[in-house]
Amino acid sequence: MNPFSSGTRLRDMIRAIRACKTAAEERAVVRKECAAIRAAINENDQDYRHRNLAKLMFIHMLGYPTHFGQMECLKSIASAGFPEKRIGYLGLMLLLDERQEVLMLVTNSLKQDLNHTNQYIVGLALCALGNICSAEMARDLAPEVERLLQFRDPNIRKKAALCSIRIIKKVPDLAENFINPAAALLKEKHHGVLITGIQLCTDLCKVSTEALEFIRKKCLDSLVRTLRELVNSSYAPEYDVAGITDPFLHIRLLKLLRVLGQGDADASDSMNDILAQAATKTESNKNAGNAILYECVETIMSIEDNGGLRVLAINILGKFLSNRDNNIRYVALNMLMKAIAVDAQAVQRHRATILECVKDSDASIRKRALELVYLLINESNVKPLTKELIDYLEVSDQEFKEDLTAKICSIVEKFSPEKIWYIDQMLKVLSEAGNFVKDEVWHALIVVISNASDLHGYTVRALFRAFQTSAEQECLVRVAVWCIGEYGDMLINNVGMLDIEDPITVTESDVVDVVESAVKHHNSDLTTKAMAMIALLKLSSRFPSCSQGIRDTIIQLKGSLVLELQQRSIEFNSIIDKHQNIRSALVERMPVLDEATFSGRRAGSLPPTASTTSGAPLGLPNGVAKPAAAPLLDLLDLNADDAPAPSSSGGDFLQDLLGVDLSPASVQSGPSPAPKAGADVLLDLLSIGMPPAVQSNSTMLDILSTSQDNKAPVATLDVLSSMPTLPAQNLPVGSASMMDLLDGFAPTTLTPKHEDNGPAYPSIVAFESSSLKLTFNFSKPPGNPQTTLIQATFTNLSPDVYTDFIFQAAVPKFLFSAD
Repeated sequence: MNPFSSGTRLRDMIRAIRACKTAAEERAVVRKECAAIRAAINENDQDYRHRNLAKLMFIHMLGYPTHFGQMECLKSIASAGFPEKRIGYLGLMLLLDERQEVLMLVTNSLKQDLNHTNQYIVGLALCALGNICSAEMARDLAPEVERLLQFRDPNIRKKAALCSIRIIKKVPDLAENFINPAAALLKEKHHGVLITGIQLCTDLCKVSTEALEFIRKKCLDSLVRTLRELVNSSYAPEYDVAGITDPFLHIRLLKLLRVLGQGDADASDSMNDILAQAATKTESNKNAGNAILYECVETIMSIEDNGGLRVLAINILGKFLSNRDNNIRYVALNMLMKAIAVDAQAVQRHRATILECVKDSDASIRKRALELVYLLINESNVKPLTKELIDYLEVSDQEFKEDLTAKICSIVEKFSPEKIWYIDQMLKVLSEAGNFVKDEVWHALIVVISNASDLHGYTVRALFRAFQTSAEQECLVRVAVWCIGEYGDMLINNVGMLDIEDPITVTESDVVDVVESAVKHHNSDLTTKAMAMIALLKLSSRFPSCSQGIRDTIIQLKGSLVLELQQRSIEFNSIIDKHQNIRSALVERMPVLDEATFSGRRAGSLPPTASTTSGAPLGLPNGVAKPAAAPLLDLLDLNADDAPAPSSSGGDFLQDLLGVDLSPASVQSGPSPAPKAGADVLLDLLSIGMPPAVQSNSTMLDILSTSQDNKAPVATLDVLSSMPTLPAQNLPVGSASMMDLLDGFAPTTLTPKHEDNGPAYPSIVAFESSSLKLTFNFSKPPGNPQTTLIQATFTNLSPDVYTDFIFQAAVPKFLFSAD
């Protein structure tokens, strides 16, 4: 016999496929077998149709296409014999699903089989319908299924109930037809039929409010009575599982009671007693008993309030936490997370057990327990729980430190009773797991430290000690060098000593050595080294005796391959060597950071603010242009975070922005003044110290191209023709004033004048103070409306002379000319 003929037995084909050593061999065997099956289908071979279908099902389970055999399933279903129908229905459930159009052809066969005199054929049809029923089939066959719910055979009633569940899920409108038959099933003595009837009622209640009210009024008492009989029943060998009578029926009943009790106080009261009996009488030393207890707890937590029952349920979950089975502990932790919203006080009693779960060897239990501990913490227990977590942080696994560190930092920040406690706990976390701390966490710590003026000395001493023992923790090093740079002088004389700390003896060279070690350490990254260099620059002013050593350390980075460090080294060395007279003002302490603003920005609840000339922040909603009070700020697109703090001498925005003192008393005819107010970033940004490029009263900023006419200080801006069509709300806030200046977005705001001898557009005073005035004049070259010429005129209003004055403006990329 041909091994791949239609007469080949299923076992022979399976043996041939399993003998294949490569995927190519398997595909070849399947192709040959499929070809033989197609040939048999074309020849309408009825003798081996059932064998071909069996082969097709096996090939389908291997993942090969078998759509060509779908019609064979329908032909087998239409056969008169039970064996052919059985293989046909099995093929129908495996090879087809509810999305296949072929199913329309099988509806009539299903209807005939549902009315068949052979109960086994009826069972086949119900099983197939319950698996692949579509909405159209549900509407057509629902009356037959409803009739079969009252069939004499319990197996048919059970399958009809399961099929009804599928029908009401596909067509919820049919739910009302099944309410009365489903309620009748709740009186069944056969447990199989009763379980399916309860499941049908549960699904009916979920899809139909009418069904929910009907079952709640008519069937609740019988359900409670059935559950009571189960709980108090004696040994029944046919239903016994681990000493418990039919735990599956227990669980189904509890789930239906949970649905009926939600939102109904009377229904909840009627089931309180039986729930208490089920929770107390069920043994917990077997898995079946634990499953019933868990469902009982779930039901108690879902129905209307009963304080005593809920305490009982939470105590059951507490016992689960002591179980040796990881699965039981995990589901208990999950349930406790839901219960804490209902009765937090009862969950608090199991706090010690939950903390032990944080130290469990199973990673999933540790994470779930940590989330639960986070939910348990409040103002009254934050200190002991945080201590427990930090103690465990010291011995926890490396892969768990990140999650644990994030939770501890969040707890400390959210529930901190006082700043000194906050600082102490954060220093412990940084010392143990500083490499796992996120940037926003240590940023927030610096903000808190800057606001705690009475704790500056205590904090810098604590950080100095922690640095010496935990120098490998990157975030700790960053916070330490920042604090030492700001408050390093407090280390020398033990300034701001508190009663709880011991004095330490530190010399100036010791302080400098600590910061220098951060610069030279091979593990320090760019951010740490840059912060340490700034700290050294500040210490060079606070400790003049160590200035030369600091200079030597800074100058060593002059040849660094990292451009940022190289530039800082050159600039800081220049400050130390050539600007001794202004260095103390340049590196003075940072102003107190606004803690509320930082917290709001971090939470994403505050809009960006802009600093005006008076230094007051101005909150603006997104998409609204800034007022014309500070046009220079608009041109540079700076916000409150980028802009430097006002200097103590002038209070003028331009002085703060450029980092130079423009007051009459300080303007000299010699070298250019050095920057002020500790703005090292501005040194990098503005490149102060470049050769003079600006004259005293007027200057030219060539933004895009140099004007051919050298007599007029003109800047050419090529505004693209597509710019007027762009929506204003999609543009950067900082570019609002530039849009107005260029007449690209709001033509109504700058109306051209029609006088022959006047300018085309009015002039704008962009900036004016007691010492300086900046005016912009605008014009359009003839025949080129796409270009705007801007003439910037700087007027010295003071009696002194400006030298080395530099004006720079940031221009958005979309304003640059395509040329």
